[in-house]
Amino acid sequence: MLPQPTGEIASLLGEIDDGVFKSVSLADGVDYSGYVWTNPPPRVVFPDPLGVGSLYMAPAAVCKMKKTGKRLPSGQFEAKIIGVELESSGSGFSTSFPSKVYVENPAECGGVSRETQARRLKINSEIVPRVIEQRAQEGTIFNER
Repeated sequence: MLPQPTGEIASLLGEIDDGVFKSVSLADGVDYSGYVWTNPPPRVVFPDPLGVGSLYMAPAAVCKMKKTGKRLPSGQFEAKIIGVELESSGSGFSTSFPSKVYVENPAECGGVSRETQARRLKINSEIVPRVIEQRAQEGTIFNER
């Protein structure tokens, strides 16, 4: 059996779709607490764009934090993530190849990681082709016949 050119196909689809992240949000049933209030918020980790070349940009997002009122074993105040704000949507992604987005777990940021948080914490994301997103913003997506 011949090897499949999965990487090349993904790259072409990333360039054709030129998908952008439309939204990111917290997943249900995930405990986003255990962070240190005085530390910088955890990083949102996006995959690299599928499209090849310097024209394609990685997206960026910021975690919104809130003090829980509890103290960590270190004596510092605990914080939890209450939301994720998309700052830039990136480019070069494909709706055909889902991209997983994560936030750093508390242990990566100097907080307390629980057994279930040994890995990075998943967040929800939605990717749409750039042309559809542009037409939706312009209000022309539904006006065509």
